[in-house]
Amino acid sequence: MQNIQSDFLALKPLDQVSAVFGVGVPIAGGLFGYWKFVTRKLRLKSEELHKLQKLSENRFQQINKLQEELDQRDDALRALEAQLPDNWLQQAVEEREEGNEERAISCLRTRFESIREPLSDCCLDLASHHFTLAADYGERHIGEAERLARIAMLLCPSNEDTRLFLAEILALEAGQNYASSNYQAYETLWEEACDFLEIDNRPDIIDTLRNHARQYDEQGYYRLAERLYCRVLQMCNRHFGPDPTKTLMARSLYANSMYAAGHNREALSLQMALLPDVERVLGKDHPDTLRTQEQIAFLQSSGD
Repeated sequence: MQNIQSDFLALKPLDQVSAVFGVGVPIAGGLFGYWKFVTRKLRLKSEELHKLQKLSENRFQQINKLQEELDQRDDALRALEAQLPDNWLQQAVEEREEGNEERAISCLRTRFESIREPLSDCCLDLASHHFTLAADYGERHIGEAERLARIAMLLCPSNEDTRLFLAEILALEAGQNYASSNYQAYETLWEEACDFLEIDNRPDIIDTLRNHARQYDEQGYYRLAERLYCRVLQMCNRHFGPDPTKTLMARSLYANSMYAAGHNREALSLQMALLPDVERVLGKDHPDTLRTQEQIAFLQSSGD
Protein backbone atom coordinates (compact mmCIF):
# COMPACT_ATOMS: atom_id res chain seq x y z
CA MET A 1 0.00 0.00 0.00
CA GLN A 2 2.88 2.38 0.83
CA ASN A 3 4.54 1.53 -2.50
CA ILE A 4 1.37 2.43 -4.37
CA GLN A 5 1.13 5.68 -2.47
CA SER A 6 4.85 6.46 -3.14
CA ASP A 7 4.43 5.71 -6.83
CA PHE A 8 1.36 7.92 -6.98
CA LEU A 9 3.19 10.82 -5.28
CA ALA A 10 6.15 10.40 -7.61
CA LEU A 11 3.90 11.07 -10.58
CA LYS A 12 3.53 14.46 -12.11
CA PRO A 13 0.36 16.36 -11.09
CA LEU A 14 -1.23 15.85 -14.49
CA ASP A 15 -0.50 12.14 -14.34
CA GLN A 16 -1.94 12.07 -10.81
CA VAL A 17 -5.20 13.64 -12.05
CA SER A 18 -5.29 11.21 -14.93
CA ALA A 19 -4.70 8.31 -12.59
CA VAL A 20 -7.46 9.52 -10.25
CA PHE A 21 -9.91 9.79 -13.13
CA GLY A 22 -8.80 6.44 -14.50
CA VAL A 23 -9.61 4.74 -11.24
CA GLY A 24 -12.35 7.02 -9.84
CA VAL A 25 -14.62 7.24 -12.87
CA PRO A 26 -15.30 3.47 -13.06
CA ILE A 27 -15.88 3.42 -9.32
CA ALA A 28 -18.17 6.44 -9.54
CA GLY A 29 -19.99 4.87 -12.47
CA GLY A 30 -20.46 1.70 -10.46
CA LEU A 31 -21.70 3.65 -7.46
CA PHE A 32 -24.10 5.67 -9.64
CA GLY A 33 -25.45 2.52 -11.26
CA TYR A 34 -25.92 0.94 -7.86
CA TRP A 35 -27.65 4.08 -6.61
CA LYS A 36 -30.04 3.99 -9.58
CA PHE A 37 -30.71 0.30 -8.98
CA VAL A 38 -31.41 0.85 -5.31
CA THR A 39 -33.56 3.90 -6.07
CA ARG A 40 -35.61 1.95 -8.61
CA LYS A 41 -36.04 -0.89 -6.16
CA LEU A 42 -37.19 1.54 -3.49
CA ARG A 43 -39.65 3.19 -5.91
CA LEU A 44 -41.09 -0.19 -6.89
CA LYS A 45 -41.36 -1.17 -3.27
CA SER A 46 -43.05 2.13 -2.51
CA GLU A 47 -45.54 1.66 -5.35
CA GLU A 48 -46.20 -1.90 -4.24
CA LEU A 49 -46.76 -0.75 -0.68
CA HIS A 50 -49.16 1.94 -1.92
CA LYS A 51 -51.14 -0.65 -3.91
CA LEU A 52 -51.22 -2.99 -0.94
CA GLN A 53 -52.37 -0.16 1.29
CA LYS A 54 -55.14 0.75 -1.18
CA LEU A 55 -56.14 -2.90 -1.51
CA SER A 56 -56.15 -3.19 2.27
CA GLU A 57 -58.38 -0.12 2.55
CA ASN A 58 -60.79 -1.59 -0.04
CA ARG A 59 -60.85 -4.89 1.82
CA PHE A 60 -61.48 -3.05 5.05
CA GLN A 61 -64.38 -1.17 3.48
CA GLN A 62 -65.80 -4.42 2.10
CA ILE A 63 -65.51 -6.04 5.51
CA ASN A 64 -67.31 -3.09 7.10
CA LYS A 65 -70.03 -3.28 4.45
CA LEU A 66 -70.44 -7.03 4.95
CA GLN A 67 -70.58 -6.50 8.69
CA GLU A 68 -73.31 -3.89 8.25
CA GLU A 69 -75.26 -6.29 6.01
CA LEU A 70 -74.85 -9.05 8.60
CA ASP A 71 -76.08 -6.70 11.32
CA GLN A 72 -79.07 -5.74 9.18
CA ARG A 73 -79.85 -9.40 8.51
CA ASP A 74 -79.56 -10.19 12.19
CA ASP A 75 -81.98 -7.36 12.94
CA ALA A 76 -84.35 -8.64 10.24
CA LEU A 77 -84.15 -12.18 11.62
CA ARG A 78 -84.88 -10.93 15.11
CA ALA A 79 -87.84 -8.98 13.75
CA LEU A 80 -89.10 -12.06 11.90
CA GLU A 81 -88.63 -14.24 14.94
CA ALA A 82 -90.69 -11.74 16.89
CA GLN A 83 -93.50 -12.35 14.38
CA LEU A 84 -93.62 -16.09 15.05
CA PRO A 85 -96.77 -17.14 16.91
CA ASP A 86 -94.69 -19.10 19.44
CA ASN A 87 -92.98 -15.87 20.45
CA TRP A 88 -96.32 -14.03 20.72
CA LEU A 89 -97.65 -16.75 22.98
CA GLN A 90 -94.49 -16.73 25.08
CA GLN A 91 -94.67 -12.95 25.41
CA ALA A 92 -98.35 -13.21 26.37
CA VAL A 93 -97.48 -15.86 29.00
CA GLU A 94 -94.81 -13.60 30.46
CA GLU A 95 -97.24 -10.67 30.57
CA ARG A 96 -99.85 -12.82 32.32
CA GLU A 97 -97.30 -14.06 34.85
CA GLU A 98 -96.65 -10.43 35.73
CA GLY A 99 -100.39 -9.80 36.04
CA ASN A 100 -100.69 -7.83 32.77
CA GLU A 101 -103.69 -9.58 31.22
CA GLU A 102 -104.68 -6.61 29.06
CA ARG A 103 -101.15 -6.25 27.68
CA ALA A 104 -101.08 -9.98 26.89
CA ILE A 105 -104.35 -9.73 24.93
CA SER A 106 -103.19 -6.56 23.17
CA CYS A 107 -99.94 -8.28 22.17
CA LEU A 108 -101.78 -11.24 20.65
CA ARG A 109 -104.35 -9.06 18.90
CA THR A 110 -101.74 -6.72 17.41
CA ARG A 111 -99.55 -9.58 16.16
CA PHE A 112 -102.51 -11.45 14.71
CA GLU A 113 -103.79 -8.37 12.86
CA SER A 114 -100.34 -7.90 11.30
CA ILE A 115 -100.57 -11.28 9.49
CA ARG A 116 -104.33 -11.70 9.09
CA GLU A 117 -104.67 -10.38 5.54
CA PRO A 118 -101.49 -12.03 4.13
CA LEU A 119 -102.55 -15.32 5.72
CA SER A 120 -106.01 -15.00 4.18
CA ASP A 121 -104.47 -14.35 0.75
CA CYS A 122 -102.25 -17.41 1.18
CA CYS A 123 -105.24 -19.62 2.05
CA LEU A 124 -107.21 -18.26 -0.90
CA ASP A 125 -104.33 -18.97 -3.27
CA LEU A 126 -104.02 -22.53 -1.97
CA ALA A 127 -107.78 -23.00 -2.27
CA SER A 128 -107.66 -21.88 -5.88
CA HIS A 129 -104.83 -24.34 -6.52
CA HIS A 130 -106.82 -27.28 -5.12
CA PHE A 131 -109.93 -26.15 -6.98
CA THR A 132 -108.00 -26.28 -10.25
CA LEU A 133 -106.77 -29.80 -9.49
CA ALA A 134 -110.26 -31.10 -8.70
CA ALA A 135 -111.22 -31.72 -12.33
CA ASP A 136 -108.31 -34.14 -12.80
CA TYR A 137 -107.71 -35.56 -9.33
CA GLY A 138 -111.13 -35.87 -7.71
CA GLU A 139 -113.38 -34.55 -4.99
CA ARG A 140 -110.70 -34.60 -2.29
CA HIS A 141 -109.31 -31.39 -3.75
CA ILE A 142 -112.77 -29.82 -3.78
CA GLY A 143 -113.04 -30.50 -0.04
CA GLU A 144 -109.59 -29.04 0.56
CA ALA A 145 -110.44 -25.99 -1.56
CA GLU A 146 -113.61 -25.43 0.49
CA ARG A 147 -111.74 -25.80 3.81
CA LEU A 148 -109.06 -23.30 2.84
CA ALA A 149 -111.58 -20.87 1.34
CA ARG A 150 -113.57 -20.95 4.58
CA ILE A 151 -110.41 -20.18 6.57
CA ALA A 152 -109.64 -17.29 4.23
CA MET A 153 -113.22 -16.06 4.65
CA LEU A 154 -113.00 -16.22 8.44
CA LEU A 155 -109.73 -14.27 8.38
CA CYS A 156 -111.05 -11.55 6.05
CA PRO A 157 -114.87 -11.61 5.93
CA SER A 158 -115.03 -8.43 3.86
CA ASN A 159 -112.90 -9.76 0.98
CA GLU A 160 -115.27 -9.98 -2.00
CA ASP A 161 -113.05 -12.29 -4.07
CA THR A 162 -112.94 -14.80 -1.22
CA ARG A 163 -116.68 -14.60 -0.71
CA LEU A 164 -117.46 -15.18 -4.39
CA PHE A 165 -114.91 -17.98 -4.68
CA LEU A 166 -116.33 -19.82 -1.67
CA ALA A 167 -119.84 -19.44 -3.12
CA GLU A 168 -118.57 -20.89 -6.40
CA ILE A 169 -117.13 -23.94 -4.62
CA LEU A 170 -120.37 -24.50 -2.72
CA ALA A 171 -122.33 -24.16 -5.95
CA LEU A 172 -120.14 -26.78 -7.60
CA GLU A 173 -120.61 -29.16 -4.68
CA ALA A 174 -124.35 -28.53 -4.82
CA GLY A 175 -124.37 -29.47 -8.50
CA GLN A 176 -122.55 -32.70 -7.73
CA ASN A 177 -125.18 -33.58 -5.11
CA TYR A 178 -127.93 -32.71 -7.56
CA ALA A 179 -126.43 -35.08 -10.13
CA SER A 180 -126.36 -37.87 -7.53
CA SER A 181 -130.01 -37.10 -6.52
CA ASN A 182 -128.97 -35.98 -3.02
CA TYR A 183 -131.43 -33.10 -3.05
CA GLN A 184 -131.24 -32.35 0.67
CA ALA A 185 -127.49 -31.70 0.55
CA TYR A 186 -128.03 -29.87 -2.74
CA GLU A 187 -130.48 -27.42 -1.19
CA THR A 188 -128.37 -26.95 1.94
CA LEU A 189 -125.25 -26.09 -0.06
CA TRP A 190 -127.18 -23.72 -2.32
CA GLU A 191 -128.73 -21.93 0.65
CA GLU A 192 -125.26 -21.34 2.06
CA ALA A 193 -123.95 -20.22 -1.33
CA CYS A 194 -126.86 -17.77 -1.60
CA ASP A 195 -126.01 -16.45 1.87
CA PHE A 196 -122.46 -15.69 0.73
CA LEU A 197 -123.80 -14.13 -2.46
CA GLU A 198 -126.27 -12.11 -0.36
CA ILE A 199 -129.23 -13.45 -2.33
CA ASP A 200 -132.48 -13.46 -0.35
CA ASN A 201 -134.50 -16.66 -0.48
CA ARG A 202 -137.70 -14.97 -1.67
CA PRO A 203 -140.51 -16.50 -3.79
CA ASP A 204 -139.00 -14.86 -6.88
CA ILE A 205 -135.64 -16.51 -6.16
CA ILE A 206 -135.32 -17.72 -9.76
CA ASP A 207 -135.49 -14.19 -11.13
CA THR A 208 -133.13 -13.00 -8.39
CA LEU A 209 -130.62 -15.72 -9.23
CA ARG A 210 -130.86 -14.89 -12.92
CA ASN A 211 -130.19 -11.19 -12.24
CA HIS A 212 -127.20 -12.00 -10.06
CA ALA A 213 -125.85 -14.39 -12.69
CA ARG A 214 -126.12 -11.65 -15.31
CA GLN A 215 -124.27 -9.21 -13.04
CA TYR A 216 -121.45 -11.65 -12.33
CA ASP A 217 -121.19 -12.45 -16.04
CA GLU A 218 -120.84 -8.73 -16.84
CA GLN A 219 -118.19 -8.38 -14.10
CA GLY A 220 -116.13 -11.24 -15.55
CA TYR A 221 -116.95 -13.89 -12.93
CA TYR A 222 -117.87 -16.35 -15.67
CA ARG A 223 -117.57 -19.58 -13.69
CA LEU A 224 -119.74 -18.22 -10.88
CA ALA A 225 -122.32 -16.98 -13.41
CA GLU A 226 -122.34 -20.45 -14.94
CA ARG A 227 -123.07 -22.01 -11.52
CA LEU A 228 -125.93 -19.60 -10.95
CA TYR A 229 -127.45 -20.21 -14.38
CA CYS A 230 -127.19 -23.94 -13.68
CA ARG A 231 -129.10 -23.40 -10.41
CA VAL A 232 -131.76 -21.40 -12.28
CA LEU A 233 -132.16 -24.24 -14.78
CA GLN A 234 -132.39 -26.87 -12.04
CA MET A 235 -135.06 -24.87 -10.22
CA CYS A 236 -137.03 -24.26 -13.42
CA ASN A 237 -137.01 -27.97 -14.20
CA ARG A 238 -138.22 -28.83 -10.70
CA HIS A 239 -140.89 -26.11 -10.42
CA PHE A 240 -142.15 -25.73 -14.00
CA GLY A 241 -141.09 -28.87 -15.86
CA PRO A 242 -139.00 -29.15 -19.05
CA ASP A 243 -141.27 -27.43 -21.59
CA PRO A 244 -142.40 -24.02 -20.30
CA THR A 245 -140.78 -20.92 -21.76
CA LYS A 246 -138.94 -20.10 -18.51
CA THR A 247 -137.21 -23.46 -18.56
CA LEU A 248 -136.27 -23.16 -22.23
CA MET A 249 -134.86 -19.68 -21.61
CA ALA A 250 -132.90 -21.00 -18.61
CA ARG A 251 -131.40 -23.72 -20.81
CA SER A 252 -130.32 -21.10 -23.36
CA LEU A 253 -128.78 -18.87 -20.70
CA TYR A 254 -126.96 -21.80 -19.17
CA ALA A 255 -125.54 -22.82 -22.56
CA ASN A 256 -124.35 -19.26 -23.17
CA SER A 257 -122.72 -19.15 -19.75
CA MET A 258 -120.89 -22.39 -20.52
CA TYR A 259 -119.39 -20.75 -23.60
CA ALA A 260 -118.41 -17.65 -21.60
CA ALA A 261 -116.70 -19.90 -19.04
CA GLY A 262 -114.61 -21.46 -21.81
CA HIS A 263 -116.58 -24.69 -22.39
CA ASN A 264 -117.30 -24.31 -26.10
CA ARG A 265 -118.01 -27.97 -26.84
CA GLU A 266 -120.42 -28.35 -23.91
CA ALA A 267 -122.20 -25.12 -24.89
CA LEU A 268 -122.67 -26.38 -28.47
CA SER A 269 -124.05 -29.70 -27.20
CA LEU A 270 -126.55 -27.90 -24.96
CA GLN A 271 -127.72 -25.57 -27.74
CA MET A 272 -128.16 -28.46 -30.19
CA ALA A 273 -130.21 -30.37 -27.59
CA LEU A 274 -132.27 -27.23 -26.98
CA LEU A 275 -133.14 -26.53 -30.61
CA PRO A 276 -135.70 -29.35 -31.22
CA ASP A 277 -137.47 -28.54 -27.94
CA VAL A 278 -137.68 -24.84 -28.82
CA GLU A 279 -139.01 -25.66 -32.30
CA ARG A 280 -141.59 -28.02 -30.80
CA VAL A 281 -142.81 -25.63 -28.09
CA LEU A 282 -142.43 -22.22 -29.77
CA GLY A 283 -142.38 -23.03 -33.48
CA LYS A 284 -139.67 -22.86 -36.11
CA ASP A 285 -140.19 -19.16 -36.87
CA HIS A 286 -140.16 -17.94 -33.28
CA PRO A 287 -137.38 -15.38 -32.48
CA ASP A 288 -136.02 -17.62 -29.71
CA THR A 289 -135.79 -20.52 -32.17
CA LEU A 290 -133.93 -18.37 -34.66
CA ARG A 291 -131.59 -17.11 -31.94
CA THR A 292 -130.84 -20.70 -30.94
CA GLN A 293 -129.99 -21.55 -34.56
CA GLU A 294 -127.73 -18.50 -34.80
CA GLN A 295 -126.01 -19.48 -31.56
CA ILE A 296 -125.40 -23.00 -32.87
CA ALA A 297 -123.91 -21.64 -36.09
CA PHE A 298 -121.68 -19.29 -34.09
CA LEU A 299 -120.46 -22.06 -31.77
CA GLN A 300 -119.77 -24.36 -34.70
CA SER A 301 -117.70 -21.67 -36.42
CA SER A 302 -115.88 -20.90 -33.18
CA GLY A 303 -114.88 -24.53 -32.82
CA ASP A 304 -113.32 -24.73 -36.31
